[in-house]
Amino acid sequence: MTYLKGLFLVAAVLVSMSVSASQWRTGVAVSYVSGINDVTDIYEDNLEAEGYSVDSFTWPVGIAFDAHYEFDSGMRFGVGVGPMAAIISDEADYYELASNVTIGYTFFPSSSASPYVKAGVSVHFIDGDYVESNDPGLLAAVGYEWSRDSGMMYSVELAVDTAEATFSTYRSGEEDIRTYDAMVSFIVKF
Repeated sequence: MTYLKGLFLVAAVLVSMSVSASQWRTGVAVSYVSGINDVTDIYEDNLEAEGYSVDSFTWPVGIAFDAHYEFDSGMRFGVGVGPMAAIISDEADYYELASNVTIGYTFFPSSSASPYVKAGVSVHFIDGDYVESNDPGLLAAVGYEWSRDSGMMYSVELAVDTAEATFSTYRSGEEDIRTYDAMVSFIVKF
């Protein structure tokens, strides 16, 4: 948790800096999440081992909230919530909501289009029938923004999230999964 304290200290320093043309940009994202299919597989295997007939479909796409504060220098501080994942049935339930805090850099802050990078801490709030525990992880992302000088800004982003959850399984006892392993997002900010 030392890295978490350090990240929040850096974020507090960045937010307290006074820069004239800095601004908050907030918006929504549609994200494809790669690791959630592994969670569905565990739930299917466990339910079948308990004698249930399982026929499921996973839609690994969700809606998320994303915001960042950008300084004139290109440094940025961001927060995000989501996407949310859920498996709800008569036999078993699973809920997950990710959150993150990041710092990053926009390469061409005065341009109408620019690539950016960001990294930080990711914490997932997870509850479910087969969930044993979960651990925070690191989030790293690269993206590209356009229409930065208009009222609506767009971006595409590829992120890797190392947060893990431990599940009880009939197959192997316990299994650790990076539930949101990789994400591809399309983001619209105002």
